[in-house]
Amino acid sequence: RWAPRTRPRWTSPCRCPLSSAHLVDEEFFQRVRALCYVISGQDQRKEEGMRAVLDALLASKQHWDRDLQVTLIPTFDSVAMHTWYAETHARHQALGITVLGSNSMVSMQDDAFPACKVEF
Repeated sequence: RWAPRTRPRWTSPCRCPLSSAHLVDEEFFQRVRALCYVISGQDQRKEEGMRAVLDALLASKQHWDRDLQVTLIPTFDSVAMHTWYAETHARHQALGITVLGSNSMVSMQDDAFPACKVEF
């Protein structure tokens, strides 16, 4: 599926669609590295593959040759995400991974809407 091992490619942000969860595995995170990963997609079928994608990031990050802070931004709120977060929080801290809440709200003028501010 992948070409012979090459140097990782850096991009930021990197969108990881759960509709392609079968392609976003540990090897993906070894080859495609980012300081910010956006996990997107919200339906039952996509949420079923989410745990494997999130675990793959944790497994891959521990083998990176650089100790860099990584931000994970889910674009939706789910029970599966909360469960994964609670079960693996100590590993996030050890690996330098920050998970932003998908339920962040921004207020502008007289309106409030879900949003997340990311600076590069």
